Amino acid sequence: MSTATGYSKLGYLSLIKESTAGTALYTTEPIEILSESIVTNWDYQSVSPIAGHRSANHHSALNRVGPCEGTIEMYADFESIGHFLNGVFGENTLTTLTASVAFQHDWESTNTLVSYTLDIKMGGEDYITRYFGARIKSVTFSKDDNLYKLSINVMAQRVFSNARVLVAASSGTALRLDQTSGLTTSDTLILLDEPDPSTSLQELTITTVTDETTLVTATITASLAVDDIAVIKAQTIL
Repeated sequence: MSTATGYSKLGYLSLIKESTAGTALYTTEPIEILSESIVTNWDYQSVSPIAGHRSANHHSALNRVGPCEGTIEMYADFESIGHFLNGVFGENTLTTLTASVAFQHDWESTNTLVSYTLDIKMGGEDYITRYFGARIKSVTFSKDDNLYKLSINVMAQRVFSNARVLVAASSGTALRLDQTSGLTTSDTLILLDEPDPSTSLQELTITTVTDETTLVTATITASLAVDDIAVIKAQTIL
């Protein structure tokens, strides 16, 4: 699927604080990472069987929509650590000690925590996985070979990893996908051939996110078939 270079990088996380929790934004803060293990948990618990009500036995009682949860590991860096402390405690109070030179950040635990949009790109790939409505559950510090590491435990409301084309198209600007949540008008989509995902059919910039299944994009010139794959193109930031 990928034709990207930059294999010396293990991957990056790019993030932005959300204005409205669960509404994805185009990320602006890139951070190099060591690893990530975020997965969607489909740990359904079925209702107890009800005699004579066959259809009632097909509904889950817990985690009908599985949350996305996992850990991101990176080296501790003074330019990025504040985002994660804000996520754990709430927004910090900033005091200027010396103009343009020294600042003091104070964190106190609050009841209102910020949420983030997180883009994850692993080294060598040219697309990202986007988690939105993400909150920081915990931050753990460790020391390894004289280097300080952060382990950030994250839980997100939703994820965009890829979407499938619902209606074949070879012209115009209307693109129907089975999911548009998580996309923004700053994103570029890479359309991949369903029988051979290593084949890129076309890149399309997004003009409008119309609804849950409809986008307005740049002009479609490739022949897009039902079930072709759409992924979000990675930014060139690291």
